[in-house]
Amino acid sequence: MLQLFFCQLVILAAQRYVRDHVTINDDGCWIATTSGDGRYRHFWFLGRRYKAHVLSWLAFCGPIARNQVIDHERCDNTQCCNPDHLRACTQSANMKRCFAAGRGRSTFITTGDSNG
Repeated sequence: MLQLFFCQLVILAAQRYVRDHVTINDDGCWIATTSGDGRYRHFWFLGRRYKAHVLSWLAFCGPIARNQVIDHERCDNTQCCNPDHLRACTQSANMKRCFAAGRGRSTFITTGDSNG
């Protein structure tokens, strides 16, 4: 019973942390007011660094399945952490959508001879 109570407190604290560290733009995106790596924003919560959209998903939607990643499906804004704009999907589905949107960067050589 105490563990459940503690888990609920952590979830409520995470939700409050996310809400206190975002601004909402005209598209309804929650943009984290914290630092980032140029592409994604990050939150420090309970001594650990999270990508902002991942902590938001954990706080408002629950655990992420082992083979899933969090995709910015609705807005395609990597700095958004609005849980209504996110979805859990496989990395493969995430990359397919990324390439379809013209944002993909392939590290594989697709034409020519790779040996020179």
